[in-house]
Amino acid sequence: MVETLKTRVHEILDRHGLDYELAWELSGKPFLTPKAELANAMSNAITQVTTLEPLLSTSGGTSDGRFIADICPQVIEFGPLNATIHKLNEYVAVDDIEHNCHAFISSSWKIYWPTKMKQPTQIQAASWIN
Repeated sequence: MVETLKTRVHEILDRHGLDYELAWELSGKPFLTPKAELANAMSNAITQVTTLEPLLSTSGGTSDGRFIADICPQVIEFGPLNATIHKLNEYVAVDDIEHNCHAFISSSWKIYWPTKMKQPTQIQAASWIN
């Protein structure tokens, strides 16, 4: 993908006869995680905790997942709504933090202990968080 982009840029510049010099730097390779066990577990947990149906999307901005995508077959990011992210008076609602904690615990439970133990209730999970 990166090499294709480099080739395309050089073709365009060469076609216009420009004298140019480019220095390419890649800080993190793009990645796309297929919908699999991790995304399914997290989506189910979010729905269970919030009754909302999550939208799998790549529109959230720059992802730090790019730094581990080569060593992790499944990478997802989830978190609170980011309507005020990196703005003056940035904040996160307490309910969002609690929902994220519950969803994380629930999804982790489904992945790491799917049949060995009974999944904790939301009340039990809350006692671990507090």
